[in-house]
Amino acid sequence: MTERSGLRGRLAAIVLAATTTAIALALIYLLPALRRCPSPLFMASVMVSAFYGDLLAGLLATAAAATVLESFLAPPASSLDAGLAGMPRLVSFVSVAILVSWLNSRRKDLERQLREADRRKDQFLAILAHELRGCLGPVLTALDILSLMGESNDVAGQARRLIKRQASNASRIVNDLLDIARIKEGKLSLTPEVTDLKPIVANAVDDTRASAAQRKLHLHLSVPDDPVIVKVDPIRFEQVLANLLTNAIKYTDAGGHIWLTITQELQGVLVCVKDTGRGISPRLQSRVFELYGQVDEGRQGGLGIGLYLVRLLVESHGGTVQVHCPVDGKGTEFIVRLPRPNGVPEELQCEATPPAPSRVHAMTSPLE
Repeated sequence: MTERSGLRGRLAAIVLAATTTAIALALIYLLPALRRCPSPLFMASVMVSAFYGDLLAGLLATAAAATVLESFLAPPASSLDAGLAGMPRLVSFVSVAILVSWLNSRRKDLERQLREADRRKDQFLAILAHELRGCLGPVLTALDILSLMGESNDVAGQARRLIKRQASNASRIVNDLLDIARIKEGKLSLTPEVTDLKPIVANAVDDTRASAAQRKLHLHLSVPDDPVIVKVDPIRFEQVLANLLTNAIKYTDAGGHIWLTITQELQGVLVCVKDTGRGISPRLQSRVFELYGQVDEGRQGGLGIGLYLVRLLVESHGGTVQVHCPVDGKGTEFIVRLPRPNGVPEELQCEATPPAPSRVHAMTSPLE
């Protein structure tokens, strides 16, 4: 295997050197003005060969360029290229090939080091998240047991609820970190199925109800009466919706409003999460789905992993996610588009054929 890779490398160097030299020669014949001073063009071919190939490619391009220059393009003594004729020109070509090849080798070494550092960072975060989840699990279990035993007084009950809420938030962050590590390593498996989206929406709302109630926010839920048929992994897409709702809750001031709207279209399904929060400036909207991206200017933001995970999971389902903010900078709207599934179970086919707009009911409820 090593001999084969070495042979392929040598063949690639020969092809690269021959190609760059041929291009330089063709340009000289196509542009007569270059014939008075052809050496810079062949110098460029040597640099390209050494940069995109290696030292061998650069030296082969040097030999090819020297042969062409001496055999076919020998300059007259009065030309501008005469000063670089012969041995000085060959030395300059070889020096350039060695220098460019060395710089390219250093660049590749630095890239390998950066990739290795990034891999170790992801590995560390995955191990850290796994260890933290192991610590949080018993804490949450113990709190559930205490809740079943009853509350001796109001203060103890409030303390237990506070601990459970914060431990649940920490557990969600840890799970997001683990999912990101799995996705980067290609280990996150989805089990998509054709199903009704409405129960998934209901579960996501239930998961975030306590956080919304604490901030006295109002949720406006608008869903069609008919089943909304999609092909998703129910657990993972519930995670998408929960992350979007959590983000809206976090950046919406007390007493604000959050709208969760489901719309059926010809091409698929639209899921919109809109809030009356702080909004995102236009110049920062392109960073909102980046890993560890911070877009909350001057204020204490999150870790920058929730929306990144949303984008990865939505794209894994064949969908897209976008963010829009009003011109006045108040409020944010996230729009998730999912394609319409092909294989719909028979029991749902009669109800999954619209795309005529179905009657929509709205539930407006303060989560207090």
